[in-house]
Amino acid sequence: TMAVDPSIAAVFRQLDLNNDGKLSHSELGQALSTLGVVASVTDVDQLLQRMHSIESDNNDDDDSTIVLQEFEAFYKHRQCLLEAAFQRLETLTQQHGTIQGEAVR
Repeated sequence: TMAVDPSIAAVFRQLDLNNDGKLSHSELGQALSTLGVVASVTDVDQLLQRMHSIESDNNDDDDSTIVLQEFEAFYKHRQCLLEAAFQRLETLTQQHGTIQGEAVR
């Protein structure tokens, strides 16, 4: 296994309130709440499913929790998507000088 990014591991440890090495449904819900995100039980369920779908080759057979490797894979996947979106916005800005709302969609 490759080494986990230390900054991602640090975020994971902060979210892992009971220090069991896994993020539970309630820990994810609490993290979202702390960030000001109002998330229903279904929202948290869907987030767990998305995290599992990105990192399918892991040793964690428990679909109700997220292990560090799953968290890192999800984090990096989201980071790539954000970087691509910002690159597109930068290109649009260079081409048009400003960004119109329709261009963002």
